[in-house]
Amino acid sequence: MKSFCNDNFMHKLLITIPILCFGIILNSCKKDLANTFLPRPSTVPATSITQTEATFSGTVYLEGNSTTIKFEYDTSLSYRYHTISDLTPKGIYGNWVIYRNLTGLSPGTTYHFRLVATNGNGTTNGNDHTFTTLN
Repeated sequence: MKSFCNDNFMHKLLITIPILCFGIILNSCKKDLANTFLPRPSTVPATSITQTEATFSGTVYLEGNSTTIKFEYDTSLSYRYHTISDLTPKGIYGNWVIYRNLTGLSPGTTYHFRLVATNGNGTTNGNDHTFTTLN
């Protein structure tokens, strides 16, 4: 009669089962792990600046979560105003580009603006930029 111990069967089994289980657990959790990240917005300097208009743009690095994206702006760092929000679909990984043409600005005025992104894990503010409308 063959012994399991002589064939190192138990040894192989004790090594194989944890590795197999870890692989199954890791693969089943991979999607959940990816969804624990905050979005990463990056604001780009304003373009097409006139007396009353400017174009905002930026990117948000998405990790698979549905994410709400908007620009906040004001003449100070209080960011009292914001643009209409976009909602990205779930399952997108990588950079999402957003543009907004803003009208109704005051001539000769300096504005602060930033891109803001929110998903189920929280909100992240992009870097602040300023621009001055033409006189």
